[in-house]
Amino acid sequence: MHVVFSQRAPQTSKVSTHSLVFQSFNVDLNDKLTGISSHFKFYPSIPMWLINTRTLELEEFVGADIPAYAILSHTWETGEVTFHDAKAKLLGKQTSQGARKVAKACEVAAEHGLAYSWVDTCCIDKSSSAELTEAINSMFQWYRSSQICLVYLSDLKADQLDHEMYTSRWFKRGWTLQELIAPSRLMFYDQDWKKRGTKEDLASLLSKITRIDIVILLDPSRMYTVPVGKRMSWAADRQTTRVEDRAYSLLGIFDINMPLIYGEGPKAFTRLQEEIIRRSNDVSIFCWRTQEDTRWRGILASSPDEFRCAADTEDDVALKNGPEYTLTNKGLRIELDLASAGPNLYLMALYCTDYFRDEWECIYLTAIGKDSYARARPQELVRKVRKGLLWIRKQSQYLTEEMDSEMSSITLRHALDRSFTFDGLLHTRLGYQLGGTHPERLWHHDHAAFLHVGYKPFVGCHVLKPDPRRFASAVILAFGVTNEGRSWLCFVKRHTTCPWSPLQRVLSRAECLNTPVNWSREVRSSIVGSIGQYGIFRDQKEDILAATWATDSTFLTATLVEEVRDGCTTYVIKLREQIIVSSEDSQEQNTSGSKDGDRKSWLMRAIGL
Repeated sequence: MHVVFSQRAPQTSKVSTHSLVFQSFNVDLNDKLTGISSHFKFYPSIPMWLINTRTLELEEFVGADIPAYAILSHTWETGEVTFHDAKAKLLGKQTSQGARKVAKACEVAAEHGLAYSWVDTCCIDKSSSAELTEAINSMFQWYRSSQICLVYLSDLKADQLDHEMYTSRWFKRGWTLQELIAPSRLMFYDQDWKKRGTKEDLASLLSKITRIDIVILLDPSRMYTVPVGKRMSWAADRQTTRVEDRAYSLLGIFDINMPLIYGEGPKAFTRLQEEIIRRSNDVSIFCWRTQEDTRWRGILASSPDEFRCAADTEDDVALKNGPEYTLTNKGLRIELDLASAGPNLYLMALYCTDYFRDEWECIYLTAIGKDSYARARPQELVRKVRKGLLWIRKQSQYLTEEMDSEMSSITLRHALDRSFTFDGLLHTRLGYQLGGTHPERLWHHDHAAFLHVGYKPFVGCHVLKPDPRRFASAVILAFGVTNEGRSWLCFVKRHTTCPWSPLQRVLSRAECLNTPVNWSREVRSSIVGSIGQYGIFRDQKEDILAATWATDSTFLTATLVEEVRDGCTTYVIKLREQIIVSSEDSQEQNTSGSKDGDRKSWLMRAIGL
């Protein structure tokens, strides 16, 4: 038993207006597509020029008046016939290689009972940018609506066997990808116009050459169920004369329409990806890797070649229900499933997998701001067992959209330079909780770091909220970089009249300590606090400091260590606790007196000052 239903065909052009088009499918009770019962019809409102196969003259048609036609797919040679040649009725009078090819295509079309044919060299007025844009945006539909597509392999000799087709330049041309997929009937011919077979006859060979599944070749309507990344892989290694055409030749593959801007270069491919993102939440568009040895990249690929690795991936249930994401002027805003992979290194799940494998394809990200990430290790695409990692959903994060592969590493390295990182969960281990940070917009909680992206001078602080059973009051740890690039670190006494004093009051105290690293004894003495709480400083070496905060029986020491991580200078703040007054020492101190000066002097001697 079969059920027949109709589905409105997807909109295929934003440039021109189309009539409503319906396609009928036969579906069995298991909802399996069994065949197409009617052919797609395409009625563009823009004019379509066709060659009369009898007179070899151009005729113009519009909309529903377009007759049945054959269409030619070929590689351009020398002496191609132009639109203006055909308009001047010179097509039948010329003897160039291109003219003979068009004439033969018309002859073959007539043998198939067709009165008209279409050839891209002479049926598009390329002197009109508007007509060229409309034609390229309609090209996929023109091939799909043809009665038959004639594929002329000009470099396939008559004595070469069918399996030697892979050597033909036709399989390396960018435009021929859509010309292979779109037509329902496709016939191959060698250089002597000898018939080599139909797309159905050669389906297995064509699939091996192009990496396109046989089911897609035989039923193009299924193409849009294939993940975006895999469709992109079909265009890897294909070439076009103009750089922009590598993107423009893929418009039909992704059902995208966009204006043509010749002269924009590789940005055309960026625009194509942006248009795909606006229409789909398929995260396999990020399933690419570069062959260049670069440290960071944006989230978008620079060319179809980088999708070569996505040829064998398949979609997952999670891919069809992937996160919402959208383009903003800050980058790509997306909900991320992240897993930690090291210091400031995260795995982002792409929900693509191989058949029968409980693994996801993943890419690496690095944090470049509180809620911003860039692609890290872009030459790597890794598979991870989905249940073997702790995945955390992050909402409203931003991925840098595009960065030049060479300059991005330099720019981002300078941006991440001189960041302040805290060593592990040091607050929790010592009985402190993070009560507040400043500036909060630059604090990255997962990375435990201030990503101040090269701001200088920089002043930051942490409010350490204590366990009341161990410590009497909270402390503030302040740190920063001077205009001269010198680092500093100190504890700041809290304002006693307000539980959470305004951070500006805190910073006013911290900024007065923003002096060169080589502290003099006079400066050091002036920093020592009052009885019960002391901020005592000592030098370790240039650009490395330690600050000490003392209470009645304990003190905390924060050490600022300069390290180089992944090519960036990072200040690592390590916090440790030491007991400097034992019960016996406390009793001895109480019996020997507790003058403020004695106590302060004893504490300074205890830590080596």
